[in-house]
Amino acid sequence: VVKYVNGTWNNERDGNWRIYWMISKDNGFTWENGLGTPNVGRKLTDDSNDAIDLTIGVHESNIHIVWSDMSWPGPEYNLYYRNSTDNGVNWNAPIHLTGPYSTYPNINVVDQNLYLVWNDEREDGTHEEIYIKNSTDGGITWSVDLRLTYNLTTRSFHPKIIVENNTTHVVWDETFPSTDREIYYKRFPDFPDATPPSHSNEIPFPDSYKDAPGTNISVHVTDPSGVNASTIQLWVNGSLVSHVSTPITDGYNVSWASGGFGPGIVTCRI
Repeated sequence: VVKYVNGTWNNERDGNWRIYWMISKDNGFTWENGLGTPNVGRKLTDDSNDAIDLTIGVHESNIHIVWSDMSWPGPEYNLYYRNSTDNGVNWNAPIHLTGPYSTYPNINVVDQNLYLVWNDEREDGTHEEIYIKNSTDGGITWSVDLRLTYNLTTRSFHPKIIVENNTTHVVWDETFPSTDREIYYKRFPDFPDATPPSHSNEIPFPDSYKDAPGTNISVHVTDPSGVNASTIQLWVNGSLVSHVSTPITDGYNVSWASGGFGPGIVTCRI
């Protein structure tokens, strides 16, 4: 049985990291660029940005690759997707999937269903969480981003995904403040539900609170189980704001003196 083998890698021979691809049509004995030229890689990215963290998934003659595109200033990291439906003879134009804090994508392909996970720093620019999205039409359209992890003090890295028998399995590297690292796992009987666990909630504040000098924002948490001063946070435009907290018999009183936060997003997270 002749099996096609696909190989991808990134190389900075041109000054920036580019993605290259080759295919073997004889179980790995010989390799070519999809157009019949032997021992030559096909360049799939060719702009001024660096293409890193690539991942590949294959089903029959359909080849799917995703990578993190690093651009300056910043840097910013955006995920891009590109595919071929004829064993690499022709490639569709790259599609932007998400960003600009998205790295370490991993893709799994089941027929026309594509499943993608990655770690993302969109919450504050330094704190990674795991996200997932999927396509049910071979990469033509994609779902919205769904958040899988809700960890206030740890960082979630390097996710891997596999889908088998309609069950989604995701593992990742969880890094703790002590620098300890552990492997975590989530399983979903169907496509993942992104509902946060208990005591994880994000409440956007209206614009009227943001620019009024001297306006205080306060939160009274009446269920003390699993809640302490460090788990009640206020974020302004992606930055954590310090607060004054007072423990009470039935929970916590937490307040922030705004002084005028200015335009942007003000979110309380518990």
